[in-house]
Amino acid sequence: EKPLFAKVEQALAGQRELLATDGYTLSLDEDAGTLTATIGAGPDACPDCLVPKSLMRTYFEQALAPVCPEGLSGIRLVYPGE
Repeated sequence: EKPLFAKVEQALAGQRELLATDGYTLSLDEDAGTLTATIGAGPDACPDCLVPKSLMRTYFEQALAPVCPEGLSGIRLVYPGE
């Protein structure tokens, strides 16, 4: 387990909880400095509750700023159905 990845998981716990409230899952993977955040839709997911990708990216960047001062080289968001 990579120490930075553990901090990333912790920093995004709030996002994971918010997504879960609307029926979505969040799985994270990191490779060569790029974080891949895959959002999955559960059977009761609220299709109108998922914000546009650009807004979700902003939320992620704000949540990660304190734990990744140098930042990740990128955040790749994968939405349901992609």
